[in-house]
Amino acid sequence: IYLDAHPSVRARRRFVQGTSAMSLAELEQTIMERDNRDRNKVEGSLKISDEAVVLDTSTLTLDKVCEKVSGLIKTYL
Repeated sequence: IYLDAHPSVRARRRFVQGTSAMSLAELEQTIMERDNRDRNKVEGSLKISDEAVVLDTSTLTLDKVCEKVSGLIKTYL
């Protein structure tokens, strides 16, 4: 299972946590830059397996994410 969310959503989540002194715009830019680096590294780049189920959590609450992941696990068991 590969969990993903739009960079703007991830930035907003981190901003609300209050763990960074960066602005919302700075957080989003930083996340997009990190994603780009992670996907384009020569070695150890982030690649989503062809067998992975991609779950976009952009519009989901934590409870809904847990519910969906649990359902996927039960399906594969």
